[in-house]
Amino acid sequence: MFAVLKRSGNLEFILADELKKKFKVRSHFYNMIIGENSFQCRNYLEISANRNTCKAAEPADAVVIMMNPGSSRPDEEGYEISSYKAAGMIGDNWEGKDVNTRPDNAQYQIMRLMLKMNWEFVRVLNLSDFRCGSSKEFQKLYEQFSFGSGEIPHSIFHPQRETELRKYLKLNPGAPVILAWGSESFLLPIAKQALSFLENFPTVGVNNGLPEFCYRYPSPYIKEAKLLWLKCIAGEIKELSKKTPLKLSK
Repeated sequence: MFAVLKRSGNLEFILADELKKKFKVRSHFYNMIIGENSFQCRNYLEISANRNTCKAAEPADAVVIMMNPGSSRPDEEGYEISSYKAAGMIGDNWEGKDVNTRPDNAQYQIMRLMLKMNWEFVRVLNLSDFRCGSSKEFQKLYEQFSFGSGEIPHSIFHPQRETELRKYLKLNPGAPVILAWGSESFLLPIAKQALSFLENFPTVGVNNGLPEFCYRYPSPYIKEAKLLWLKCIAGEIKELSKKTPLKLSK
């Protein structure tokens, strides 16, 4: 039995300690070498239920796209993060070994959604791979290596990384792509690029009056807002299921 903190409609707010017993999180971390500098990055994260391992490029019950990996980090001692030059990040041959990963609040929200929808495997991608817990610092880094310049492939939506992106967008039949990268205006160029690529995928997201191309982040600070996001996105997914068959809870 899960510890229930609060209920909103049919949604239960499950505590993090209980979620960690139910789900396993793995990621691939790497360092991107740009000139003489090294930047911490993560190109995918996978959340699985009731199994010991995640399988790379396995079809997912959903793919969630957020802004950037935040302060995500490995949860295994001695794990060595590989480094790659930005110019060499073509295709998917540069990728190294994935590793157990410490979940954050956004990933706990995805776990709660997985319980609601009876999903077993979800993949998380980001508009940018740069790992940075501060949104202001991330903006500085993002603007320093502007996506619009096309030179630095720190986004999996960069044309140079299309082979890799298609690999991680493998979905079960009718599975949704959940848009959840927030409302930072500086992300507009890369958000447009992502939506252009995803135009043939079944996408859902919570806009709730935000500007065009913006979709609410899964884990706002206020608990009631977290519950509201869960309720809204579950409703969006169920509406989508009327057009496309999805794997839903009974």
